[in-house]
Amino acid sequence: MKKNKLLCYVLSFTLGLSLFIPSALAVNAEELTDSSSETENSSMSHEALRFEVDSVSGYATVTEIFRVYGIGDNDIEYTIADETIAEVVEDTDENYLGIALLKAGTTTLSAKTSDGRTAEIDITVLEEEPTVCVTWGDLTGDTSFDLADVICLQKFLLGYDVQIVNISEADFNRDGQINIFDLCALKQELIRFTGWH
Repeated sequence: MKKNKLLCYVLSFTLGLSLFIPSALAVNAEELTDSSSETENSSMSHEALRFEVDSVSGYATVTEIFRVYGIGDNDIEYTIADETIAEVVEDTDENYLGIALLKAGTTTLSAKTSDGRTAEIDITVLEEEPTVCVTWGDLTGDTSFDLADVICLQKFLLGYDVQIVNISEADFNRDGQINIFDLCALKQELIRFTGWH
């Protein structure tokens, strides 16, 4: 009888312990989950503020759009040193930033988050490229499409030392090569253009 009683005490103690341990483990696991998410959140809030691009360069009247990383839940303030050269035109919730390029020059874009992190990039706005109008089929650069252009291409293909001013027009059929097919297409177009038979 004493053995049975002792056995009952041991069993009830073991059962009580086994019921207690999982709940204690669950609490510890929950605490671990909470602390790991806190660590994750704190590491995210300390991520370096950085721009997707190292610098911005382009012609006036263009808007460059790129991402800004590391903002998190912070407010951010953008400053351009010379706002006559460029200006911030788009600041969206998805952390995309648009910079309008206004006139030729160089300036700096600075960003600062509410928790004090900073980043900056250089902005270079180039002079506008001059617009060059090329007459279709004009190889010689005399602003007209005529027999001189056909002769120029023919001599070029035969190996004569001729200068083709508008080399893009020598590839008349736009297949990426300058060859006899371009000469044939150029001759056919000249006949169609001038009405020769």
